[in-house]
Amino acid sequence: MLTHGSLCSGIEGNGLGFYWAGIPTLFHVDNRKFCQRVIEKNKAYWPNAKLCSDIYEVGGQDLEKVDIISAGFPCQNISGAGKKTGLNGTKSRVFWQVRRIFRERRPTWGLLENVSRLVRTADIDTVLSAMESAGYRCWPFLLDARLFGATHKRQRVFILCKRADTCGHERIAASWVQNLEAAQRTARAAAAKWQRRMDELRAHPGPAGADAYARISRECHGIPRWLDRHRALGNSVVPIIPYLFGMFMQSVEAKEEK
Repeated sequence: MLTHGSLCSGIEGNGLGFYWAGIPTLFHVDNRKFCQRVIEKNKAYWPNAKLCSDIYEVGGQDLEKVDIISAGFPCQNISGAGKKTGLNGTKSRVFWQVRRIFRERRPTWGLLENVSRLVRTADIDTVLSAMESAGYRCWPFLLDARLFGATHKRQRVFILCKRADTCGHERIAASWVQNLEAAQRTARAAAAKWQRRMDELRAHPGPAGADAYARISRECHGIPRWLDRHRALGNSVVPIIPYLFGMFMQSVEAKEEK
């Protein structure tokens, strides 16, 4: 069984997606108090996970060895709405701590996430080069949540990483082709699961339509900590996407073992 550890965890959309794929999360790292409370509230999904607060203070000495590390590193200095100072900005430079932990823990797989603007800047080359120099092969994907049944537009870049000494580029490419039918079946099953989640959200009183995903809207008042909720949801990922990546990783690992 593969295991997962999460950096820049937020409200743990990555962890939920990997949970759906049957991959347990063993640690989270996030310094935002609201996100920590959400992670603790959902402890049933990751009962054995350690929660750490400062990515600058953790590393190989206190994070458990896992097969997969995910990281939605801060986008504020990359996003079009920010100051566009890139990976040298006060927020987005957290990427370099993510890379440090990859070098220290050496997981087989990695999944990095950020805003779509990343692929339109020189920072994408910096990220890919930095991860490659850390010993990983990398494949970026620009994905929109609407492709997977979500009701809102949410285009994000996901970078799939695999440790170079465990699998070459050609073998990964072959795995994509060999697993095409399986991936299509997985996508259909995941879309059905996501639709059930959407139906659950719509069943509750409150905002409808595109706002059903969040169950809150910017026009609503009187909802506890609604600003924190919006910020956390805005920084999170749609869980169906890490679910699909998790299923793919397991499929590749199963073929590697044969």
